[in-house]
Amino acid sequence: MLACLLAGFGWTQSPGLTQRIQELLPPDARIIETADLAASAHRSRVLVLWMSNPKRVVRKGVMTGPDFVFGDYWLGSAYLSLVDSRETKLINTVNIKPYFRTSDRGDFRIPFMVSNYYYHVPRPNSKNEGTPQILFLHDFTGEGVAGQFVLFDYFHTGDGNPTSVYGYSPKLDRAVAYQVERTEGSHRPELVSWVPQVFSTKPTRPGHWKFTWEAGHGDEFWIHEDVSFDMDRQRFVERVALTPYPGVGEASCDLDRSRLSKLLQGLKALIEDGYTDNEIQDLERMADSLKPGDHIDDPMTLKSQGKQNDVLVDIKKYSDGGLAISFITSKEFAAKIQATMDDLEH
Repeated sequence: MLACLLAGFGWTQSPGLTQRIQELLPPDARIIETADLAASAHRSRVLVLWMSNPKRVVRKGVMTGPDFVFGDYWLGSAYLSLVDSRETKLINTVNIKPYFRTSDRGDFRIPFMVSNYYYHVPRPNSKNEGTPQILFLHDFTGEGVAGQFVLFDYFHTGDGNPTSVYGYSPKLDRAVAYQVERTEGSHRPELVSWVPQVFSTKPTRPGHWKFTWEAGHGDEFWIHEDVSFDMDRQRFVERVALTPYPGVGEASCDLDRSRLSKLLQGLKALIEDGYTDNEIQDLERMADSLKPGDHIDDPMTLKSQGKQNDVLVDIKKYSDGGLAISFITSKEFAAKIQATMDDLEH
């Protein structure tokens, strides 16, 4: 992973600096780490990673998938602040938001003892674990300042776990939660904070990534990533192309919620068995239950022209309430579903 591939900068734990910074933060703030940016940014700037009254959580029992990402961790509301160390002044603070909101507070998990796999551990022990350097700074934007770092969340064991970039923007002179303008296949772009895999992979050069990977866990595609940093807009731009495995196909479209019923009813002409009004209503309820940015899968077995087809229906909701819907199935059946979608578009 990235922690094993790149060299980092700027890890500091000066007691005097930490004490001065502590006085700028709320009384219940616990400083996790600081990083001095002066050598790279040529400004008296310090990044401060801190949490509000976090809970200390230690692993128990057998190691599971999340343990490799989080290990033993602090749990609570997490923040990144930028401080002017010369003036001892707080410049700004951004909230660190998890991929999944596990509570109304949006608690995040920051490890203090973890495997040297996702996070960089400078001095791993015999179990390949140790105290991580969370503020493992690099020039992810290509602006010539090593001021950004990666945070990880857990989705499933293996590749494809969510990654997000936080850090210092030299253009804005502020701490930033970097966003990604993500376009997958023929779907429209969406602005997100977390993307799978990308920022745990070594860039081809600062501010650019281009690679192919496989998610596994029942996924049916090779995933081709092309990512660059837009300096003017201060965001990453990700273009994702999917190549189905042999024999696999995908039918997909974007549509308003008001047109979902028409699409689902229109597909009934293709299907002889396994697709009832109740199942259509279930899909509509699933779509209505989604929050913006969320998606949900529903596996089905549908009979068409005497042949049984395994189908995975994926529905995602955009921030404006629009939907992206995909049917992943055999190549032949996907082509028929896509033709039906295209007919309904016209």
